Amino acid sequence: MSTVLDVRAGGWPELQATARAALQLVLRNGPLGRSEMARMLGVSRANLTRATRDLLAAGLVTEGATELRASTGRPIELLEPVPGAYHFVGVKLTGEAIYAAVVDLSGAVVLSAEMPITSSAPVDVAEVVESVASLVDDFRSRIPTLVGLGVSLAGTISGLPGREIVYESTYIGWDGVPLAELLGARTGLAVAVDNDVQALTLAESISIHGHSSELTMALITVGVGIGVGFIAEGSLLRGAHGRPGKLSHLLVDTGGPLCDRGHRGCVSSYLTNASIARNAGAPDHAAASTAARAGDPRAAAAFQEAGTALGVLIGTVVDATDPGLVVLTGDGLAVHALAEPQISEGIARGRSWDAGAFTLDVRAFDFSEWARAAAVMSINRAVTQGRTR
Repeated sequence: MSTVLDVRAGGWPELQATARAALQLVLRNGPLGRSEMARMLGVSRANLTRATRDLLAAGLVTEGATELRASTGRPIELLEPVPGAYHFVGVKLTGEAIYAAVVDLSGAVVLSAEMPITSSAPVDVAEVVESVASLVDDFRSRIPTLVGLGVSLAGTISGLPGREIVYESTYIGWDGVPLAELLGARTGLAVAVDNDVQALTLAESISIHGHSSELTMALITVGVGIGVGFIAEGSLLRGAHGRPGKLSHLLVDTGGPLCDRGHRGCVSSYLTNASIARNAGAPDHAAASTAARAGDPRAAAAFQEAGTALGVLIGTVVDATDPGLVVLTGDGLAVHALAEPQISEGIARGRSWDAGAFTLDVRAFDFSEWARAAAVMSINRAVTQGRTR
């Protein structure tokens, strides 16, 4: 018996597990024939036919294109995704602004906007909720097929899907804010909230390798803070408590400077933007970078020490998780430009001599990419788990 679809206005259709798996398959691989899909999913042709009927009814896939397969010499009808069938909003929150993007099912951005936050930490919760809701209302007036909202921010996020609570968000000043429920009640959308590094890690893994079950990668962000996310065999590693990796206080040098938590010689004491500025004797990170590029010895030394710390962090991550790919990003990438030799030395220091080879991919992302990542996170939840509200 076919699933009864609920496609009420503003809602993502309810789909059975096989239909969700089939949708994920075509989103990942592009057009596929039914027999091939049934084989890849390990289900009967009859079961897949029921599932694809639901996807067709929801407008999530279309059929009609044919392809001549060499194995049989006969044309087969292909099912392909319809990226514009539904859209999702992604929001990246910082202590100063709200960055938003609307994406289709392929993850492509179709609209974007940003809005300043006028309150200072602790940021006013009501202001953020109303600002996000106004952005959603504006997007919905132009794209009526919005069905989900993903929100990412720095901090610890905990709770059931659709009921996530924000804890320990230092830069925003929140602790114990039920953000998902507040935004869900105000916008009427299914809301997913997650740590920003977790959301970015998931989105970049999909962008780089699709939903590959073979991908093992790490993403490291450097800048105001330091974050690490992991993909193991195609899945985001969440840990026992749903938290991203925390390696910012990994020891580099017992005789080093103190970080803001009182640890001596840890990665944070060298690598955060604030630590680099302090160690360089500069008023801020930008001034430290300018001084180092101009040849100031103290500023240059601060970046070289930061490079060593970053290398030790990368080497430790590689040793512990054996990723084939490490993506490095964040607003503190000046350290890579100014201290690449020290990074290489630190990697060698932090990893075992027989560790596997890996690729270091340095990528500069602006906040619009973080917003897109939040939307992709929301799409992934809808496709893999269904509607959670």
